[in-house]
Amino acid sequence: MSREMKFVIRSTRNIFGLPISLQICSSFADYTITSVGLLVGLLFFAVELRYVCSLAVLFWLW
Repeated sequence: MSREMKFVIRSTRNIFGLPISLQICSSFADYTITSVGLLVGLLFFAVELRYVCSLAVLFWLW
């Protein structure tokens, strides 16, 4: 973590108090996890779809 980030976190902790900064961090983490989960899910779905389509084409040609 960069020095500026630590300073910002320390400042927010000093200004707002720990609970609010923790709440912001946890909501940001939730948002990030949800976004990453959606991206991974979409990627997996696309790969799965391609795999199923190629299987169907193979069977059809076969």
